[in-house]
Amino acid sequence: KGQKLLEKPAQSYPISIQKMLAAVKRVGDDTLTPLAAVAGAFSDIALEKALSLGAERVIINNGGDIAFKDIRGNPVKVGIPISKDNPASTFALMLSDDKIGGICTSGIGGRSFTKGIATAAVAIAENAALADACATYLGNETNVEDPEIIRCYAEDIDSETDIPGHQITLKVGHLNKKTTYNALLNGVKAAEDLHERQIIWGAILCIEKEIVTVPSGINIY
Repeated sequence: KGQKLLEKPAQSYPISIQKMLAAVKRVGDDTLTPLAAVAGAFSDIALEKALSLGAERVIINNGGDIAFKDIRGNPVKVGIPISKDNPASTFALMLSDDKIGGICTSGIGGRSFTKGIATAAVAIAENAALADACATYLGNETNVEDPEIIRCYAEDIDSETDIPGHQITLKVGHLNKKTTYNALLNGVKAAEDLHERQIIWGAILCIEKEIVTVPSGINIY
């Protein structure tokens, strides 16, 4: 189980688990298990291997958890779907800062559970493992109480889940604007904290057609 990985020194584990542990510890949310960074960690490992073999431009997309590097400094364009119900609805951003190496997305409709209601919670960070953990955290933080939000315990869906006893979002019905904005505000507060602590370069939070960025100057199109 994910929590048991935290009970031993990180150095005693393979490099993949070390990356996962380091990422979730930097976020500082005790409810995250190392599996919150698993996809991003393996993206990082694949990227590092490709670079070691001489690749000059590498983009590893592990189900939306992306590690990238262009050693010549060329920008990388990334597209992000806003809603699983409308695959054609996307936004894009151009990343050229050489200190950025990972962009990951969490939210409803993804491969993992979420406690919030974001259709896309995107984190941009120095590597994919860290971005993955932050995206999971930010997706969880876009959380409010509303009769239109249906939840269940994680173990009711997956008996092998790493977060037994935690309620996850199963379905979201029609939400009024106030509920949507309150959820986004909760996510923004969490993203601003991560940004101020220099854990992420930025974040993009979407609930259907409503989109906010942290910091506000991120150029998406």
